This record gives sequence, C-alpha cells and structure tokens, in this order.
Amino acid sequence: MKKFLVIAMCASMFAVTAEAQTTFKQSGGNKNLEVNFAPLGGSPISIGGIKFRKFDSTGNKAFRLNVFIGSSSSKEITQQEDAANNVAELTTKSSTMSISLRPGIEKHMAGTDRLSPYVGAELEITLASSKEVEEGQNNATPTDMSINETTTKGEMGYTQFGLGVLAGTDFYFAKSIYLGAEIGFGLRMRSDSKIKTEYSGFPSPAPADPADRVGDSSFNWGPTFNSAIRLGWLF
Repeated sequence: MKKFLVIAMCASMFAVTAEAQTTFKQSGGNKNLEVNFAPLGGSPISIGGIKFRKFDSTGNKAFRLNVFIGSSSSKEITQQEDAANNVAELTTKSSTMSISLRPGIEKHMAGTDRLSPYVGAELEITLASSKEVEEGQNNATPTDMSINETTTKGEMGYTQFGLGVLAGTDFYFAKSIYLGAEIGFGLRMRSDSKIKTEYSGFPSPAPADPADRVGDSSFNWGPTFNSAIRLGWLF
C-alpha cells in the first residue's frame, strides 16, 4: 500500500511539473488566426473578417491585421410573365460589396502562464458600394413588350476611416489555443457615396438622367466593444 502511494505521488508530481514546463502562451515569432465565438447566438462561430497576428522575436509585441471582403446579390421578380396579356417578367437586381482593412499593433504584458493581457491601437479603412437595377415595361401591346431599366449606384455605398485604442486579454485554456475579450475607444469618419441614377431602354423621348445626389457625412467617437468571444490559435 505504501509503495502504491509513493508511486501515485510521484506520478502526480511529474504531471504537475510537466504542465508547469508546458508553454501555453505565444512566444517569439508565433503567428495566429482568430474567429468570433458566440456560444449562445444563432451562429456560434462567425467571421467578421480574417484576423491575423504576428508576434516579434520576444513574443511581447504583435502586428495585427483584420481583413474583410464580402459581397452579396439578390434578384426579386416584381412582375410575373403573362404572354397572353402581353405582360413581361420584370425583376429588380441588387448587389453590394464591402472591403475593410484594419491594421494595428499590440503590446502584451507579463500576465500569467495562461493569461496574456495587452493594449494597442488600430486603424480602419472601409469601402462599400452598391448597385440596383429595376426593370419596367414600356407598353403592354403585341407590338411593344420592351423593357426599360433604372440603375441606381451608391445608395448603400460609403467610405469610412477610423482610429482607436484598445485593451484586451487572451486566456490560453489549452496549448496554443485561447479565448479572448477586447474593448476600446475610437473615432470614425464616414462619407456616404454619391447616388447616381441612369435610365436605359425607355421609348423616345427618354427621360434624362437626374443629377447625382451628394451623400451625407458623419463623425462619431466613443467606446467600442466586441460582444463575441474571440477564439484563436497559434501556429
């Protein structure tokens, strides 16, 4: 019995020593990728862009870059075809595209074996564009079932610049895998795109394209917060 207890104690001490020697956190030259984790949300794992970090040779400073490129398109049938009554099918097509770059830098403090708190700063550059093409029927007659188009560009487009300071922490619950949280404070300047409307396919005399509408601009500042948990891994 005593022999068994001695073996068990030695095994426990060995396990504790081995764990103590394991490096859970980042070290010099490490890189990592990150996604957002919302266990109670409708989409538990989401990507608001791809976040990449590269640590320097000491593991205490990191360059970060969040890149998001997204687009969407939709098609809605606004009028069903009825050839017998000279009615053509009409649609409205919409598309949007967004590109966002957010470079930044982090300074990590000592923390603990598993906890890595940090402060930093980040820039933001976002460009968004939109286009909508709405069809209409000119004359519903056997000799004229032609379709016209009204194209609107920039209705949902904008350019945005931002600058902010931030603070956060990474908790490594396993080797090279962490959960994190981040808050910050920053300012943003947004300028909405000019709205341009063009007409095509209308019978003569066709309507003239209206003048471009100038977009609004805004400036705001205040605290920022990522409501999702950050989930990342080193490589």
